[in-house]
Amino acid sequence: MKRQANAAPERALRCLGCPSTDALIRVEALTRQQRTVAEVRGRAPGPFGYPVPVRARIVHHTALAAALAPPRRPRSATAPAIVLGVAGPAAALNLAVAVQSGGAQGIAGVIIMGLLAAGSGWLLRARRAAAARTGPQVRTARWLWRHCWYCRRCGAVSLLAPALRAALPAPNLAATLLTLAPGGHGPQP
Repeated sequence: MKRQANAAPERALRCLGCPSTDALIRVEALTRQQRTVAEVRGRAPGPFGYPVPVRARIVHHTALAAALAPPRRPRSATAPAIVLGVAGPAAALNLAVAVQSGGAQGIAGVIIMGLLAAGSGWLLRARRAAAARTGPQVRTARWLWRHCWYCRRCGAVSLLAPALRAALPAPNLAATLLTLAPGGHGPQP
């Protein structure tokens, strides 16, 4: 008898919501199955009437896949760092132009680039702090997510990690796993 690759192993993994053993599937595999990706390629008229190649990618997740999605990593600090790296020198250059012209030119550029540099510096600091605060907790929550099984019969999620077994609700699984991870406010694995 051939077994599905993502089905529960035959060594008696049981759903913690019901006694089912044959309806379990890994949450990770289920979210991949519940996702469709569509790519669109073609040509569109450009600014001077010439055809310009266009490519788009659309990813659609079902409601079940969205509910069982993995915990998200903190957002990257790369984009604010790049904006700060460009806006800071641009503000300094505009300030030099404004000083040389006696304030007749460059004042608007100084204000705009200064605000852009200040805003991106604030965002950079906030994202770095968030990554330092939640990074390890998210890594642990993602590890727990990889040990989750979804029961197609009762709709419960069984966390079958080596040190922790728990029946979890399927809606908003990521938030539940973040509370179970160290630093969260639930029981520790």
